[in-house]
Amino acid sequence: MLKKITIIGGYDKDGKKEEIKSFDVKAGEVFALIGPTGSGKTQLISDIQQYIDGETLTGRSILINDLPIEKLDFNKSLRHLVAEVSQNMNFVIDMCIEDFLLMHAQVRNIKDPRQVIKKVLKVTNELAGEPVYFTDNLTKLSGGQSRALMVADVALISDAPIVLIDEIE
Repeated sequence: MLKKITIIGGYDKDGKKEEIKSFDVKAGEVFALIGPTGSGKTQLISDIQQYIDGETLTGRSILINDLPIEKLDFNKSLRHLVAEVSQNMNFVIDMCIEDFLLMHAQVRNIKDPRQVIKKVLKVTNELAGEPVYFTDNLTKLSGGQSRALMVADVALISDAPIVLIDEIE
């Protein structure tokens, strides 16, 4: 069970040592990272998602429950640890929304997947400016519709204890 993640600082894009040596995000906390364009927010999210261990350009590392990544079993500990909604959501898979959501719900062993995906579509339409329908093709969705769909999907289908959202609107 996830109790906390610790991010250990590395270097910024100019190769300077980061001012913050480390910080923790505990289970149940909401953590917001605020900074100007180009300050490294997206890179930090990418580092967390990749379960970094000092081998990226930033030199950052993360600990899960005070343990380094190499001490954890990927299949047991890390497989569904992180869900991400990136700032540039573009689907490349050629399928309709309903098939995509059903596939994701089945992979996550959701009971009564049809009921759950109806809720996902409802929440998507509450978040999106223009409505989407089960029959809509993923590749035809606007950026805002794609992000709304993925936020709803992560909230209602994913069981990941860490949710990373880059550039929430």
